[in-house]
Amino acid sequence: MNEIGRPVTFFDLGADIGTVSALADKHCDHVKQVIAFEPNKQSFTLLSENLKSLPKEVICQYSAVSDFNGKALFTASNTRIVPTMKEV
Repeated sequence: MNEIGRPVTFFDLGADIGTVSALADKHCDHVKQVIAFEPNKQSFTLLSENLKSLPKEVICQYSAVSDFNGKALFTASNTRIVPTMKEV
């Protein structure tokens, strides 16, 4: 993304707790906005908390992104979710 040479919006689809969004913020100079989508309620809560300190506009959406209209069942293990993200 650094080679694009102009400001970009970074879309993180299935953002989980925001690790990839935080890495894009740290390593990609041209990212000016992050839009992160996460359908898991527990992950979304941590995502919102983790990304609120980024030094740019961040929009977190509690929803999924797909190539079809409809509903899907998502499951996740409660043991894999960590309280907060550390240094990336």
